[in-house]
Amino acid sequence: MLGHGLSAPQRGSAAKTTGRGQRDLGVTQIYRDAEVGLLGSLLVDAPGCAAEIMLALTDEDFQSPDCRTVFNAARALWEEDSPVDPITVAARAGEAYRRFVREIEEVTPTAAHWRGYLDALRRQSMLLRVQRLASEIAGGAAVEADPGQLQEQAEQLLDALSDTGGQRRDYTMTELLTRFFTRQGEPREYLDWGFPQLNRHLFCGMDAYVLLAARPSVGKTALALQLGLHFAKLGKKVDFFSYETDEEKAADRIMSAQSLVSFAAINQGGIADEASMKNLISAKKRLMNRPFRLIEASGMTVENVRAQALRHGAEVVIIDYLQLIAHKNGRLSEYERVTEISRSLQTLCKRYRLTVIALSQLSRIEDNTEPSLTHLRSSGQLEQDADAAMLLYRPPFNPLESPQEQRDAKNRRFLKIAKNKNGKTGKIKLWFNGDIQTFSEQWRGYYEAPEQPAGDVELGLADPGQQHQVSLYDSKQTAQA
Repeated sequence: MLGHGLSAPQRGSAAKTTGRGQRDLGVTQIYRDAEVGLLGSLLVDAPGCAAEIMLALTDEDFQSPDCRTVFNAARALWEEDSPVDPITVAARAGEAYRRFVREIEEVTPTAAHWRGYLDALRRQSMLLRVQRLASEIAGGAAVEADPGQLQEQAEQLLDALSDTGGQRRDYTMTELLTRFFTRQGEPREYLDWGFPQLNRHLFCGMDAYVLLAARPSVGKTALALQLGLHFAKLGKKVDFFSYETDEEKAADRIMSAQSLVSFAAINQGGIADEASMKNLISAKKRLMNRPFRLIEASGMTVENVRAQALRHGAEVVIIDYLQLIAHKNGRLSEYERVTEISRSLQTLCKRYRLTVIALSQLSRIEDNTEPSLTHLRSSGQLEQDADAAMLLYRPPFNPLESPQEQRDAKNRRFLKIAKNKNGKTGKIKLWFNGDIQTFSEQWRGYYEAPEQPAGDVELGLADPGQQHQVSLYDSKQTAQA
């Protein structure tokens, strides 16, 4: 007897196993009921639920061999665009299943609860995968199995716990087209970068691998922190893996940017005036509950990064910076090491639907030379793997610029979108105020605006919620100090 008291087809005693030669590790009655309820819903109202069921499940999600056979019969009919109902499914499954299909239909008079059955079935399927993997790991540890094999099994366990281990990776043309038309009319979610011009260029979904490259001391860490805090403000869970900046220095940068208190003064530990302290306390209140985590990552491998990110449910992973990521094989050359690391980061994005923003060094270039993708340091694989690549640099000398622009050269930055799979390439002009570790966009007419205070102008910060209004005069004067 199966769930709901159904009779199994007369085919022997296969119901005692999972159908893959493994012992049943606890297929509960809830699981059995969910299998039968979902199949019953499919038989009763295939037009209303078949598409989503077929896209969400595979036959391996059914632990009962009989339910799996009925599901495969329904799937075959659905892929042929044939009617899916009790008569056609029984005919496709075979004469031995005719009574079984009829009983499923009888115990499921309505398809109103099919989503609940689907959620229960997926949850129970995940738990069974976890049980089997945990049992294999425990058995291997008991007999002192190869540690490498145990690590691989542990990573598979993490896959199962993150609910991605059973994720579909192959689709028929019917499924591709069904998914395409299902998406139509639904707004697509892209990262909000906090800079309007960048949002108009860079359309990155939640599985993008993005490079942010620069020479040392150009401001890439400050920009990465600003982006990370902006994502967190929007509710994204952000893990920032810092390979060279410790938590104290990172906190100094963050508090300077969020409070607009001088970074130099914070570094010297000399904040005594009431106004600055008030700004710092206000920034603290705003930041306290943001889902942003800083990880001191020195010595971590990509596998360590992945484990941390999955354990904490990160949605955006920022790495500062890629060339410092360790590799378990210490005999690799720098080119081989960075190549493998880049491929692993790309896999991390696609397999677990995480956004990874990896900072990278640029090779040394001649003065007054605009960088390109060929200047990405260590490996050309970076250029191949990334969905988007941004190059941050100081603009080269241009004799046609105004005297004011030439004097401001140390504070001006160009953010070049050198690769962009889903949008336009181009160049965005930024202003870097190093004294408060903050980037803002240069707006149209930036250098034509009056140089004396003339009312408040809101800076194009990545975090407009800072509630600070700073005049153009003040923003320029502070940066030039």
